[in-house]
Amino acid sequence: MVSYKSLIFYLFFLINIIIFFIDIGAYSLPIITSMYWLITETKPYLWVISLSNFILNFKFLLFFRVFPSFGKYFIIIIGVAKEVFPFLVVLLFIVFGSAHAFFILLRSTENNDENDPWNLTDTYNSINSDGIKNPDPTLIQTPDSIQTCLIGFLLHF
Repeated sequence: MVSYKSLIFYLFFLINIIIFFIDIGAYSLPIITSMYWLITETKPYLWVISLSNFILNFKFLLFFRVFPSFGKYFIIIIGVAKEVFPFLVVLLFIVFGSAHAFFILLRSTENNDENDPWNLTDTYNSINSDGIKNPDPTLIQTPDSIQTCLIGFLLHF
């Protein structure tokens, strides 16, 4: 049987391992991203650049813990986060539930639905030399994010 002391020790050990890998990632990810950029002369994915920047800035912010004037703000932030976390979990379920419900409600379920974003875009037909319009469109403008989200949403009312 496992005692509670050994279980708590094991949990602290796991948390320290996770923090260690975050620290390693905070330093190594920006270095690897920069080296990749310099060696291949191609820009890395934007999400890799933003993630490495975010982790490095967060690591830099944690250096201020040792100063007493900044330490009290970290205590306030952690205290507020502990109090607000259950509310954020409930809010997350509400947002995802609403998003899923609207997705099911507003999606196109039929062929040639008038609210399908592909039917809301401009089409261009070619005209034959005898002046007859070709029924098959030659150019179709791809729907942008505004047509996909807003126009489809507004036409349901």
